[in-house]
Amino acid sequence: MVYWQWKKTFFANNRSSVLLNVFVNEILSIGKREQLGVISLAAYVVRKEICGNGRAGKQDVAREIVARFPELKAYLFSDRRWKEKYFYKTFDATALGVAAFSRKVQTTRSWS
Repeated sequence: MVYWQWKKTFFANNRSSVLLNVFVNEILSIGKREQLGVISLAAYVVRKEICGNGRAGKQDVAREIVARFPELKAYLFSDRRWKEKYFYKTFDATALGVAAFSRKVQTTRSWS
């Protein structure tokens, strides 16, 4: 089974959030129809899984990811603000994957 994960969405009630929720629900229905495993995690759950603190910032998450994957250290600091923002988002995505994988491994082990 193939797994796909993303951060849960939490936004106020406005037009953009309604469209985003429609998009998320469509992804869920496609995943179900195609028999894909879909994992949805809130941002604070990912941060708690990675840093041990659900209120950790992007820089804290980035440091923890670099501690686990030292080859990413070159991307931790940058000379340009846009690069820094880009790599923090990349570290967030990596953290999401690590958290989802660790949850999947725990779930698989508990079933055996």
